[in-house]
Amino acid sequence: MRQETDHVVVCEPEKWLDRHGDELYRHAYFRIRDATAAEDLVQETLLAAWRARAGFRGASQERTWLYGILEHKIQDHNRRKARTPILIDIDTDAGDVSTDEAAFAADGSWAVEQKSWGCDPQDAVERTEFHRALQDCLEGLPENQRTAFVLREWHGEDMSACATVLAVTLNHLSVLLHRARLQLALCLGRRFA
Repeated sequence: MRQETDHVVVCEPEKWLDRHGDELYRHAYFRIRDATAAEDLVQETLLAAWRARAGFRGASQERTWLYGILEHKIQDHNRRKARTPILIDIDTDAGDVSTDEAAFAADGSWAVEQKSWGCDPQDAVERTEFHRALQDCLEGLPENQRTAFVLREWHGEDMSACATVLAVTLNHLSVLLHRARLQLALCLGRRFA
C-alpha cells in the first residue's frame, strides 16, 4: 500500500515481489517465451524500481508503474537479441489487403463464413489446446498489438494504464486493440474451423 507524506508517495518495495512477482513473470514469459530470461527480466525490473522508488509519485498504480518498467526491460532484451516480431500472413485471394478488408465484406458482415469452433468458447478457454493456439496467434501479432491486448484483456488493465505503458494515445491504443482482436479472430478461426 502507498502512503502519502508531504505529497511524496511511499511504496512498500519489500512487498513488490509478493504482490506483483507472479503477474510480472507471466507477462515476461508470455512475451519472450524463455523462463530463465523472464525470471531475469522480473529481477531487473524490481531492481530498477527499487533504485527509482524515490521518484515514484503515485501518478499511476504501483502495478502499472512496474509493468512500464518491465516493458522497457523486455524491449531492451529484444533489442539485444535482435529479434523482430513475426507478422501473421493473412490468407486471402485478393493479394495484399488489410486485416479489415480480409475479415469483412463491404456491408460490414464477415467476408468468410464463420464456422463453429466445435465447442463452447468459454469451455475452450480452459483447455490447454486453446491456450496453446491463443499463445501462438498472439506471438504472430506485432509487438505493440500483442502488448496492448495482453495488458488490456489478459491482465485487465484500464485503457489509460495501457496507453501509459505503451506510450501511445488512447485513440491509438483503440486502433491497436481493434487490429489485434481482428487478427486473433482470424487466426483462431483458421485453427478451430
